Amino acid sequence: MIVDMVTDIVMIAKYHTEGRHTFAIAATICISLCLGVQSLMVYGQNSKKLRGRQVKEQLIMFSLLKPGIDVWRSETYVSSKREEGTAVDPRTELTYARAVELCCESVPGTVLQLVALIHAKEVER
Repeated sequence: MIVDMVTDIVMIAKYHTEGRHTFAIAATICISLCLGVQSLMVYGQNSKKLRGRQVKEQLIMFSLLKPGIDVWRSETYVSSKREEGTAVDPRTELTYARAVELCCESVPGTVLQLVALIHAKEVER
């Protein structure tokens, strides 16, 4: 997700430098929506845990390390074993997180870039 975020930031900067601010704002909204929904998901997953754990999980999510941590957790723990105080097991959490990223950021971002490419006056080669 870190590399994905870097490429998104590069595209947003490129849209701004080309004067295509609408596309930059739309891409920013997609990313913000994805992070917001994932933050709510992390809160729901850890709502019965202590505040320190909640903060730690939110920091992992906003540092963009959550996909890697989720994969590690789903492979380390038995998938049917749910940690006490969490809503779902690690494998289910990974599935939900990827679905949120796909629906809120990846697919809308791809459509946005295709529309931007179609409306481009000139295509770089």
